[in-house]
Amino acid sequence: VKSVEKINNDFIIVGTSFYAFKMRLKDLQIVDTIWRERCTKVFYQNNKYYIGTLTGLYEVREDKTYTYLGDLHPALGRRITDIKSAPDGTIWITTSDNGIVAYKNNKVIKVITYDDGLSSNICKTLFIKGEALWVGTDKGINKINTNNGKFSIIKYSTSDGLPSNTINALYVKDSIVWVGSPAGLTYFNENSISNSSICNLQMLGIYVS
Repeated sequence: VKSVEKINNDFIIVGTSFYAFKMRLKDLQIVDTIWRERCTKVFYQNNKYYIGTLTGLYEVREDKTYTYLGDLHPALGRRITDIKSAPDGTIWITTSDNGIVAYKNNKVIKVITYDDGLSSNICKTLFIKGEALWVGTDKGINKINTNNGKFSIIKYSTSDGLPSNTINALYVKDSIVWVGSPAGLTYFNENSISNSSICNLQMLGIYVS
């Protein structure tokens, strides 16, 4: 199993390395096959299934017809790592090497990459809390504030005390941030960490005598 998401109070969608299916919760019976290939992430919103794969994102309707969203933007043609919905209905998609994509009303409305201030284009996980996107990458955590359409990014990494920069899971409640990484489970209070980082020194060479 690669991904599990809630459809409603009665059903969930499950994505596996072979296919994606709709499951009834009361007896855990598979009632429908949604996708017949490998999935990396599954998501459901407004009567549509979103199937993340190694080769991009597909939008699947109830009648099983589908649209390949990789045709809208090259980033949606890359491996999909996570999909979440914001309060305004925007679907945010993280990719394995092309940053983050915002999708709404059948259009790509925003792409955020390293060039826009992300720590890395290799995004592994996503958590949305209010108007903030918490993105886990291979180079730490990025908190993206989306107030009024203006994007600002706060970064957290090993220089702030994280035991690893590889972030595999995130959960935020109130001001407490829970982090899953290869070094185990970590949590911190974001209000107790200074936003002004120390000098990020990069050693380019050492000379003796």
